[in-house]
Amino acid sequence: MESQCSNTHAAVLWLVDKQTIQVPKNLHVLEKENPRLWRSHQSYLLNPGNVYMLDKLNATATFVNGLKCPVSRQKFKILAERFA
Repeated sequence: MESQCSNTHAAVLWLVDKQTIQVPKNLHVLEKENPRLWRSHQSYLLNPGNVYMLDKLNATATFVNGLKCPVSRQKFKILAERFA
């Protein structure tokens, strides 16, 4: 999930088939409602179960569908431990 720049009260949900759905909730609310989502960066939530690969050099998580999501340096180590 990615926060939407033009509307801080909505988020964009990226599906496995690379389609998007606009969700009328911000990331903070979505994070509280769904504990399996994890905040990887200020503007992103991810589902660790869909992470295919982590790239430490570029600080990104790659998903099974090929999409990439940034991961903050501070949270990269935590995600790497969860991913292992």
